[in-house]
Amino acid sequence: MKKKDLPKGYREQKACSNCKHCYIWAQQDENVDYYCEKEGDRPLSGICWSNEDWAKNLKDRDISEDTDEFNIEYEKLMDDWEKWSKGHLVVANGICDEYEKEDEREFY
Repeated sequence: MKKKDLPKGYREQKACSNCKHCYIWAQQDENVDYYCEKEGDRPLSGICWSNEDWAKNLKDRDISEDTDEFNIEYEKLMDDWEKWSKGHLVVANGICDEYEKEDEREFY
């Protein structure tokens, strides 16, 4: 649905899903999760379409696939995300005192 197709009375509410501190983790055929990254310490998420693909990151660092180093570094990236994400998961319609409007997020 495009913005022009919305009902005349449509209003966007303040919520985590449109906060500038919210990272939206979405991948095809998977759930959408919302994370608060107010602290600014979010590791790479591993999402391919967001240029945070772990394998691409390692290749960009000249770490060859099919090597022990690649596997070790890949696991570190996975562990970093796993540890960070547990304490930062929020719900789309939640809100807190740190809310700030995200002006540049694309409208789907």
